Amino acid sequence: MTERYDLQALAPNYNNINGLTPLHQLNPPLFKLYKYYINQRWVAQQSLATSGSRRQVKIGLPSTTWLFPSLTQNEYLYLRDTFVSGVDALVTMRTYDDEADSWKNFNAIMSKPVGTFDGIYWNNVEINFLDLREIT
Repeated sequence: MTERYDLQALAPNYNNINGLTPLHQLNPPLFKLYKYYINQRWVAQQSLATSGSRRQVKIGLPSTTWLFPSLTQNEYLYLRDTFVSGVDALVTMRTYDDEADSWKNFNAIMSKPVGTFDGIYWNNVEINFLDLREIT
């Protein structure tokens, strides 16, 4: 059985399930405040459209955003420099699928962390993961 603190995880590149590492184990002692859970915002699809049968159909792939109230400069730089060398990067991730009400592994496009730096901490940091494709 997987412990709850092992559920949100990251690995570089697509299809890297074996490389998934829980956030708090990426580079100890970094991320120790996020051992148990990272808040997230889940979007099941990009939009809805009406099909020819007048039913609503989902358009686009799901996405999620990990929300960090605060990161140290070292935590912020580690995420940015390890996973996102350009504007975005291909990663494997484990996160909670709100729609399925379960934890799943995905290939995703990870954006650079975005937040406000106050000279000591990065506050209200968001990391977007786009075009989630479930992998097993």
